[in-house]
Amino acid sequence: MSIRRNKITAVIGAIIVSVTLVVFFMITENREKIDWTGLIFILAAEIGLFGGLIGADIEAGRSSSLMLRSGAYSVLGIYAVTATSLSILFMSVSSLREHIKLFVAAQIILIAVAAAILLLLIASSRSVSEKHSAAEQSVSKMQAFIGRVLAMKEDPKNSAYAASLSEIYETMKYSDASASLTGDDMISQKIAELETLLSSEADGKGEKASSIMDDILSLLKQRSAEMKISKHGRL
Repeated sequence: MSIRRNKITAVIGAIIVSVTLVVFFMITENREKIDWTGLIFILAAEIGLFGGLIGADIEAGRSSSLMLRSGAYSVLGIYAVTATSLSILFMSVSSLREHIKLFVAAQIILIAVAAAILLLLIASSRSVSEKHSAAEQSVSKMQAFIGRVLAMKEDPKNSAYAASLSEIYETMKYSDASASLTGDDMISQKIAELETLLSSEADGKGEKASSIMDDILSLLKQRSAEMKISKHGRL
């Protein structure tokens, strides 16, 4: 869908550029430097508009960001209208035709401002996308932890440990999983140790299992405290 939309945008842009050239040569005579310069900036605005729309759509698709798409569309539209209006003004008003340096300077400033805003939008969009992706991965990791603990909890062979496993399960279920922390790897390691132990017939199994489950609960409490500190720091 995005590829088709971009192709349509490119075709429309090519048509508008062609029409601009035809109209320019039809309505202008005795063309001077200001006319050619104005034409260049009008074409630049049109190419920038439609090329920018395609680029913004591609970038927004990569980052899944509506903010980038809507923001870029607005910036590009305002730039194109302002740059084209400015060109027509300097080309049409006789008292302004001689001020070509002022005209070029104004156009360069417009381009610089539009480019700066677009770069900020792209940077912000990528940052939001990266944070969203990291949060999704963190939630997925916690869901995997919960699934592993639930499997042990529902195994009839582990009925003697059901209460502790239920406590771990409930603690994980209501944990803030919006970000990954360094202790998550240790939690995963402890769950793996518990899975191995409960599936074995090792001596002192009950005592070892209780120790590991206590470690997991301790790590989860530590994780909760670190998460609160982390969120407070971000605020």
